[in-house]
Amino acid sequence: MAGIGFELRKTLSRRTFTAYVRAYMAALAYASGPWICTIFALGGIVALAKTFLEVVIVEQFTVTTVYVYAFSLLLSGPFQIVTTRYVSDRLFEKKEELIAPGVTTALALVGSLSVIIGAICSYLADLPSAIELSAVFLFCLVNCLWIVMSYISCLKNYRLVTVAFTLGMAIAWGAALALAKTVPYPLLGLIWGYTAGHLFIFILLVYVSFRELPGDWSISRDYLSYISRFPLLLIVGLLTNLAIWIDKFVIWGFHGTAVWGLFLFYPPYDIPAYLAYLTAIPSTAFFLIKVETNFAEHYEQFIKSLLVAPAAVVEQRKREMINGLRAGIVQLLTFQGVITLVFIMVAPKLLSRLWLGNCPPTLFRTLLVAAYCHFAFLHIIIFLMYFDKRRHLVALLFLFVILSGLGSYYVAKMGIVANFGLGYMGAAAVSAALAGAVLFIKVEEADGDILFMQPLLDARGEVIEFKECSDDTYG
Repeated sequence: MAGIGFELRKTLSRRTFTAYVRAYMAALAYASGPWICTIFALGGIVALAKTFLEVVIVEQFTVTTVYVYAFSLLLSGPFQIVTTRYVSDRLFEKKEELIAPGVTTALALVGSLSVIIGAICSYLADLPSAIELSAVFLFCLVNCLWIVMSYISCLKNYRLVTVAFTLGMAIAWGAALALAKTVPYPLLGLIWGYTAGHLFIFILLVYVSFRELPGDWSISRDYLSYISRFPLLLIVGLLTNLAIWIDKFVIWGFHGTAVWGLFLFYPPYDIPAYLAYLTAIPSTAFFLIKVETNFAEHYEQFIKSLLVAPAAVVEQRKREMINGLRAGIVQLLTFQGVITLVFIMVAPKLLSRLWLGNCPPTLFRTLLVAAYCHFAFLHIIIFLMYFDKRRHLVALLFLFVILSGLGSYYVAKMGIVANFGLGYMGAAAVSAALAGAVLFIKVEEADGDILFMQPLLDARGEVIEFKECSDDTYG
């Protein structure tokens, strides 16, 4: 992500209003592509489809796509983060020719699992055959799209990402509404049109990747070894996305309305939750262009000095990195805090303008604070990933999921709609505060941790290997 940030900052160097708009719009499209594609395209389709379709058809489409996204993130999340690590390592080793086989392997694994899991879920939901096939295809496509997005940063072609998501969203919107009016079964038309937009994005990104990445697109044993080599990364990927959905699963279980079989939804909680996520999207662009990019510069200087510079220089670089990190997090929290505060103040009027007058303003305000804390948590754990603190990441994410699940269970059982977001908000606030404390403790220890991880070298500069052995004297 920081690589894209460096490219965007070249645009900002011109210091014109147009340059700032272009850079931040590109950052929004890249950093928040999944959220923008999901919420804006889906929201637009639903809003217009209600004007000429029965409400039940629109609800069936909404629930089907929401479950596709929810389970696609849970399935692809573990492979996304492993793929990111794999691509990162290959770039560091300057072995770009190994990236294409690794991505092919990830796509094959995720695609196969998508078909199997999608078919099982569709069967349990008792979907009609035509809807089942369409939903499974969309599920498989979205999973593969997340994998492609996990390595597309190596191309550093953020303009392509911007164009792909912009056109894809427009196609999804227009095709879904057009097909819903023309095909005999409007629900199929909505799903097919929505799928068409995502298919366009996927084909365009894969085509450019195939053209620009060296190497053959075959199955990679090297990538498969990463799955067993970094099992904690798989858990991190799963828990990161489960933390987004656990509160909704609990609320649906208590108060959800059944659309098909196991497919439940609860609009009084779901819609304000998605709106709250929208308010946090600007912070992702700010984080990408300013916070993480500044940190990456200090981090690189610190790493370069670690093995060659005097101790005083290393300590100075570490202090610069820590001070820059602290300042960046404060700026990020302030930036997003102002946005969240504004929406808290206008919550009743905003809900009224969006025809959500039946949503308690207290619930929406709670979810705004929860989204603020959740995004702060997500940004903080990105820094922990720089220092490869996998055990700490698993512990923090597991705590988030447990607290959010238990808190949501308690408030859902009480049955007061206005309090439904308290469990999620409390989990996000506690986890964000704890993650910040862990981050700064571990950053202080970064030089020692990294040095102790280096191999021992002999006088010729070759790595010393230690092997277990025994003899008759010592056993």
